[in-house]
Amino acid sequence: MKDNKNKVKEIIKSITGDEALVIGTPVELIHFLGSPQKAVALAQIIYLTDIAKRGDGFVYKTYGEMFDVTGIKESTLRNYFKEFKEKGFFDWKIKKANAFPTVHFKFYLEKFENSFHIFLRERYSKTEVNDTSKTEESLTKNTNKELSPYLRGTQDESVKEKNKNVKEKDSGLSSGNVAGDFNNVSGFPAAPVSSEKLVSLPSSFQPSAENLYWAVANFPRKSPKLCTDSFIDYFTFQTTDRTNTLDGWQAEWRNWTKRENEVNGYNEDKLIAEHTRIKNTVLGIVHRFAVDVNSSLLHRDSFYSILCKEEHSFSKDTIKDCLEMLETNGFLTRYFNDYFYVSKTIEAGKPTDITDFSDVCCEWTEIDNTINKYIIDNELAHRAEIGKLYPDKFQDSIDFYLKGGVQLGALYENQDYYFSRCGYEENKDYREAVDAKHAALGIKNSLVIGSFYTDDSYEDVFDENYNEADYPEFADYHAAMKARRENLNRESTRV
Repeated sequence: MKDNKNKVKEIIKSITGDEALVIGTPVELIHFLGSPQKAVALAQIIYLTDIAKRGDGFVYKTYGEMFDVTGIKESTLRNYFKEFKEKGFFDWKIKKANAFPTVHFKFYLEKFENSFHIFLRERYSKTEVNDTSKTEESLTKNTNKELSPYLRGTQDESVKEKNKNVKEKDSGLSSGNVAGDFNNVSGFPAAPVSSEKLVSLPSSFQPSAENLYWAVANFPRKSPKLCTDSFIDYFTFQTTDRTNTLDGWQAEWRNWTKRENEVNGYNEDKLIAEHTRIKNTVLGIVHRFAVDVNSSLLHRDSFYSILCKEEHSFSKDTIKDCLEMLETNGFLTRYFNDYFYVSKTIEAGKPTDITDFSDVCCEWTEIDNTINKYIIDNELAHRAEIGKLYPDKFQDSIDFYLKGGVQLGALYENQDYYFSRCGYEENKDYREAVDAKHAALGIKNSLVIGSFYTDDSYEDVFDENYNEADYPEFADYHAAMKARRENLNRESTRV
């Protein structure tokens, strides 16, 4: 019998001198969270809380220690922890550990069990049969309320104007050079699974989501639904001996739609509503991909590599078009050329602005450390000088990075000057250099040592059993917090 697993462990031990650490992660936990990395992170938290010694159930681990065990970077862990907390079965606070404020985690088993039980019951009660005959109905007849905010209002007027002025584009398609381009789009209108077998037109035939989007993008005066109806009628009732591959039928539908005459006497509002539903559905796929992916920043190629392949089969032109529309309508924002971040989500069918962009700053520092390094190297850097690091077209991205850095607590801003907040609090030499530059410029530095921890976290760091006299190194911090609270009390009394 092969013993590859133990051989790998032996290799690890021979190099490190330690037994190989193995994290057990149930497969169903991966399905529940939608990501192997995410499941590993939660499995490690569950393990740590099992061995926790604190009476309140909290356990502490630095992000560096978590990386050593899981191989997951801090920025990614922050995203995971934020998601776990939103799901209700995870929490973290700043508490005292070894005399220093440290991030502590807690796992709520009962809340997790409820969600996990529901997921497993639904997962194993679902039928494996996919009724493709209903996919077109779900797109063109039943408007998805969650997607409706993407295009509405003035967008309808622009479509009307486009219908008057835009001529049909010559796509250059011909029968025989497009077969194989149209694969299944999971959960949305799609062709049946690709096959080389020649078959008659399936009775449940529906054009793929890529084909539908292609049609509304290129032929604003044509109805994909009416084109599909006439296509099925011709090849089902008038020409019954025609066969093709499933991919070939999708290509045939494109050519049929291209040759089909424009709609005459078809209600224009009805045509606009049909086109808008199709666009909203595809925009929803692209937007939800950006929302659900385990990263705050996504390069354009990330959209192409997933949505143009695997379970989706969109063309790059379709994705490019969707990215431009999502950017125009404020759902995505461009960041340093070809990166995007989600600036709006859909909640209860309505667009909701995102206000916390600290993770974007953290991830960009891992991608390009230019701004962060410049600020640290210069101790105190003015916004105008930072702006010279990149072309003028990236100035908005620089402002966004600096804002996110302040939100994250990594940077501190003082009269358009920036310095590393973490470096200032943790490195005496850096702190003295920053203070010296403040003095040379005649600017007062309002940052107080220890203020990295907010008023809200004060009680978590120093609980009721904490004796200030036992920790003189926090004397300045206590004084600053008390002074801040006294000032807040005075302000509230004055108001």
